[in-house]
Amino acid sequence: LVVFGHSHKELAGRAIGSTLLLQPKNWATSVGIAHLAVTGCAGARHVVAERSATAVVPASGHAESPAVLAVTDAIHRETVAYVTTPIGSTPVAWRGDSARVTDTPLVDFILEVERTATGAQLASTAAFSLDAKLDAGPITVAELARLYPYDNTLRAVRLTGQQLREYLEHSARYFKTFAPGDAGPAFDPEVPGYNFDIVAGADYTLDLSKPVGARVTRLSVNGRPVAPTDTFTMALNNYRQTGGGGFAMLRGAPLVYDKQQEIRQLLIDEVRRRGTIRPADYFHANWKLEPAAAVARAYGAGRREPGEGGSARDVVGPTPARPAPGTPNGGSSGAGAPDAEAAGPRRAPISAADAALQSAPTPPSATLPARPGTVRLRIVSTNDFHGAIEARPDPRGVMLGGAGAVAAAIARARRECAPVHCETLVLDGGDMFQGTPASNLAFGRPVVAVYNTVGYAAAALGNHEFDWGQDTLRALMKAAHYNILGANVRYTDGRDVPWVRNDTIVRRGPLTIGIIGVALKETAADTRAANTVGLRFDEAAPIVDSISRALRRRGADAVVVIAHAGAFCSRTGTSDCAGEIIDLARNLKQPVDAIVSGHTHSLVDVAVRGIPIVQAYKNGRAIAVIDLDVPRRGARRGARLSADTVVVPRAEVREVRTTDYAPEARVDSIARRALERVASRVNTPVATIAETMRKGRKGEQYALGNLVADAQRWAGKSDIAVMNNGGIRGDLRAGPATYGTLFELQPFGNVLYR
Repeated sequence: LVVFGHSHKELAGRAIGSTLLLQPKNWATSVGIAHLAVTGCAGARHVVAERSATAVVPASGHAESPAVLAVTDAIHRETVAYVTTPIGSTPVAWRGDSARVTDTPLVDFILEVERTATGAQLASTAAFSLDAKLDAGPITVAELARLYPYDNTLRAVRLTGQQLREYLEHSARYFKTFAPGDAGPAFDPEVPGYNFDIVAGADYTLDLSKPVGARVTRLSVNGRPVAPTDTFTMALNNYRQTGGGGFAMLRGAPLVYDKQQEIRQLLIDEVRRRGTIRPADYFHANWKLEPAAAVARAYGAGRREPGEGGSARDVVGPTPARPAPGTPNGGSSGAGAPDAEAAGPRRAPISAADAALQSAPTPPSATLPARPGTVRLRIVSTNDFHGAIEARPDPRGVMLGGAGAVAAAIARARRECAPVHCETLVLDGGDMFQGTPASNLAFGRPVVAVYNTVGYAAAALGNHEFDWGQDTLRALMKAAHYNILGANVRYTDGRDVPWVRNDTIVRRGPLTIGIIGVALKETAADTRAANTVGLRFDEAAPIVDSISRALRRRGADAVVVIAHAGAFCSRTGTSDCAGEIIDLARNLKQPVDAIVSGHTHSLVDVAVRGIPIVQAYKNGRAIAVIDLDVPRRGARRGARLSADTVVVPRAEVREVRTTDYAPEARVDSIARRALERVASRVNTPVATIAETMRKGRKGEQYALGNLVADAQRWAGKSDIAVMNNGGIRGDLRAGPATYGTLFELQPFGNVLYR
């Protein structure tokens, strides 16, 4: 007996010779049963094939096991809640029923997210399910899981023009060769639909009247015909990169990108980041099938294909209650295993005009009405700006941040917040000034001007705020139109420090909001000792509890903590978090409605004991947004720490790409003046870097760290030099290196000692 799987088919009652074959259906929609007749003779036993049999029994129609239901109930409900929560919206419907016969925005959405994440010239994906679609209105995780049902991770390879052509030819095997009047099958039953890949970034035509292996009749990139010796980078999933599906031409193609990012999660993150997505944001018509009669035949035959299993709608099954007895629950069959489409109504292929359709913008969920008796408070925050008034590339080469773009992102978040029903508060998690020549050489004054213009209400006191000494910090505080807060900062004898405010109360419309600032407990150890002389930094939780009570007595409708203390979480920032800010939230005894964190330069978007906590990376790469529904004055407030009266309908971190935001004019003017003042010094050439040297992780030996340490050893004429990993603040990119480039690697003005 051989029991096998992978193809999502059913097979029973078959044998090869005397060996029985058995395959039950995928997702446990059927169960395989084998009856083996065993006989014995002289102590030996064997199976009598003629008296043995196999069968498959459908799961439907059988009562579900109460014991299994009880064990899985909690995780089932948690999963349903997760996959049915809206994460964004779209003003128009996106269809996938024609995705294998014509270019569609739905597939281009996947491809452009892949290209953006990797920085690759090309990207490929399969249309896994022709049932996948996005309806107009809210977008849920469940819809994106139908679109991309597998846990594939994203990679990129470098391939030649010849390999690209072979890749497309191999993909085109999915279609049977077309001949006029041919009424035969449109698809090769031996090639499942998940092995027909679509490529973005190249313009190409597949002529289905040509024989297999000679169907690519047009292939160009950037308007230039592709030559066999050309080279390109292409994003694709890990299953395909390892040759899955018979794509052997990729064997030996150099791997140039692999960060273990799940493609489905990248799609979820993209929707969360944008809030509202439209077909025109992604669609580019770059491939087609010929002739037209072959396209019509393929579409007409395409709603149910031989060799593919159950419906894509079974992948997640996001229903509010348990499925009816016998209904298959969702699951993933693993990277590259086939998914299939269920039969359904047939519609005409989507046109390019449909794809480009734009309707009036749909307001994001933040502008939906607040709950009755409440006012919505939108908290927009940044952290660890580090003087980054100029945009800079991330490891993918995507330009992020810059003071003008950050101001524009904050302004957009404010505009989304509907007047009367929604009020906005802008906060910062600390470490505002130190890090770039434009800010450092002016001792942080340009950043103060930017924050004043944007209209920040308060900022936490970061450890790097002390880098230029207490006198300079006090001067910056005096110039700031916003409060820089540190409630846990004390003189070493325990007295409160009068020039460091603990908290503030601000009014936003009908709301009174208390804000408490917290400095990093390790500030004295994380900055030059002389700069914090006479000060200590106490445990924050009991201090926050005391101030929170006082702010409530003073009439605060909501209390928000801004803390220069952080955490490290899972890749999505939503789970497995650990760090000082998580400990603070767990140790609080008094209710706090939200926490803005900083210091760890990480993504944090989590709730601890009902308190939303956010952190938006560093350098203005992103902003964080929290929306709270705060009871109106006079409404009864609960005393529970879980914030059962202040409701959090949404918290998110939004990337600030320069392509998405036109710089805010007043802030951009401040930034340009600051850059012009230091341009002659910053742009002075120093050296040419042969290849990019990236900052490594703690505990690693890496080239950039060796360069800094060796430079110190050479300058100090010493045998040994030591460089701490945290003091290296970025990558050193290939090409010309200027004074400014090297300044940002080591911005702190430290002095070399021997």
